[in-house]
Amino acid sequence: MRTLLTFVLISSTLVSGAQIFDANGREVKLTPNAAPVSHTANIVFNTGNFKTLLETARKENKLIFIDAFTTWCGPCKAMAKEVFTQDDVANFYNATFINAKIDMEKGEGIEIAKQYEVNCYPNLLYIDGNGKLIHRSAGFQEAEPFINLGKIASNGKETFPIKRSQFEAQGIHSGNIEPYLDLLRSGCMDASSSLDGYFANLNEQELIEPINWTILVNEREDFKSRELQYLYKNYKRFEEKHGQKNVEDKIVTSSLSYFSDLLSQNPIPADALKQRKESFKKEGIPYQARTIWEIDVMAAKKTNNTLALNKLLVADLLTYSGNDAQRLNRYAWRFFENETDKTLLAKAEEWAKASVNAKKESANTDTYAHLLFKNGKVAEAKKMAEESIALAKAANYKEDDYAGTVQLLEKIKEGK
Repeated sequence: MRTLLTFVLISSTLVSGAQIFDANGREVKLTPNAAPVSHTANIVFNTGNFKTLLETARKENKLIFIDAFTTWCGPCKAMAKEVFTQDDVANFYNATFINAKIDMEKGEGIEIAKQYEVNCYPNLLYIDGNGKLIHRSAGFQEAEPFINLGKIASNGKETFPIKRSQFEAQGIHSGNIEPYLDLLRSGCMDASSSLDGYFANLNEQELIEPINWTILVNEREDFKSRELQYLYKNYKRFEEKHGQKNVEDKIVTSSLSYFSDLLSQNPIPADALKQRKESFKKEGIPYQARTIWEIDVMAAKKTNNTLALNKLLVADLLTYSGNDAQRLNRYAWRFFENETDKTLLAKAEEWAKASVNAKKESANTDTYAHLLFKNGKVAEAKKMAEESIALAKAANYKEDDYAGTVQLLEKIKEGK
């Protein structure tokens, strides 16, 4: 099934599925099938340059709200369509702020992004007429939280800079590290320098404790870091406390940084990558086979080597991602759309079934139904399509979101 909009962090992989995520990685829903919302107004965005915006803000004694967006950002478009057009939102923002929509990849937006450390989209900035940052957040916001952001910016209390300064004045320690990181994530701000100081004050034994394990999983990616090197050497101890699968996943994802410079090149230097894999094998990092498989998958995708990618997926996707419902669904749908070979389609059906078994959702049951039908299993396809539609309705999806499943069901009933 096709994916919907996703919140995009520049430094991370895209999250797939019929979901949108906020800056803390939590799923948010677009307007559900609840009480109707009026969409007769819209936020009025100033079209002047940045200097003019600042002058207008000083003259009118108002703050500037900047919707920092990019043209490719799905959640930016969702906010523009679903939130900026709501009467309560538009009336509040038009009365309270000088509003501006600025593309962070064009013209003045490039420098503005650097000045205000815009690392993801949408970024929601509130600045005064002197260009001082008053408040910020990031990610898709529903109407009420979005209005609340504006109120916080307007009253100047509990704003992002104030709360950040309060945390840092206290010193970052185990008692406040989690809310501090939550604050930084809410604005897509880099926490690495603060974490360096935090981890430096811990002894290695303390890294295994739940709070520090969570931080290590979410924030540490450099395989050379002291914390990850300790994890690699003592991974069995971590597994006893936090589970084998969780530890394996962290080790593999962090090991990818060993290859990041090569994978970022276009084209990927094949000989250098081969040599790097040989060097990696000497590092003694656990779960090397899976790491190298992941590297080969990434390289095959980047070079559009479909034959190599299919061979890798058929061999080990279930081995390494057998419980990853979204990933299994994504590749199952890819095979459904692009492959005609019966062996590959049978494998895709196997992945779709495993995805449904791992976490049954409208998206993967739709994929499973399509593959069953393509593989000639009509009765099973009908049952799965009906289940997919029921799941979509239960999740308050719009009819457009599961129209493809409805069309499949109609085709089955008509015997086509």
